[in-house]
Amino acid sequence: MTLKELKAAIRTPYFFWYQLGRLFPDEKPQSMKVQLARLAKKGEIVRIKKGLYIFVGVDIDQLSLSSLIYRHSYVSLETALNFYGLMPDIPIQVTAITTKASRKFTTAQGVFTYSMVEKNLFFGYERHTDSSGANYDIAAAEKALLDWLYIRRISRMAAYRIEVNGLDQEKLQRFSKLFPDWVKKAIFHE
Repeated sequence: MTLKELKAAIRTPYFFWYQLGRLFPDEKPQSMKVQLARLAKKGEIVRIKKGLYIFVGVDIDQLSLSSLIYRHSYVSLETALNFYGLMPDIPIQVTAITTKASRKFTTAQGVFTYSMVEKNLFFGYERHTDSSGANYDIAAAEKALLDWLYIRRISRMAAYRIEVNGLDQEKLQRFSKLFPDWVKKAIFHE
């Protein structure tokens, strides 16, 4: 399996280890591992985490990478608030929500943190596609604000530079019904 063969077989800027057995059935798994390690050492691919690789020189958005690193997650909190222009501060890491255990991944492509919520709070996100064709889920602006208040335990928004004008108040009310009372108070009783 050469880089040329790998690129011909895989049409996305990323690939997973499990795909290779199906794409190269005549190759032995140990041989493929050695070849991947050599390609990574030569700087032709980047190992993002165990089993996930990207090709060097391809354009893949960090938000799309976030959904590949930890499946069943959506971008939210500071990253989504900045994405929508509600928070002027640029986050130094990509922040996301999951129903699995909270995790942090430090990769060559950046830092990705995932905060766990209960299953009943895992909603309010939309599918987006980046310029490479990769998909990611991101919280609606209203849900990102609620997630941020809840995960960061913020009871008073006045101390933060958050622009809430322009949010859909009906959606904010509807989404907030599933959150604890202290979160609703932080938004509606400032």
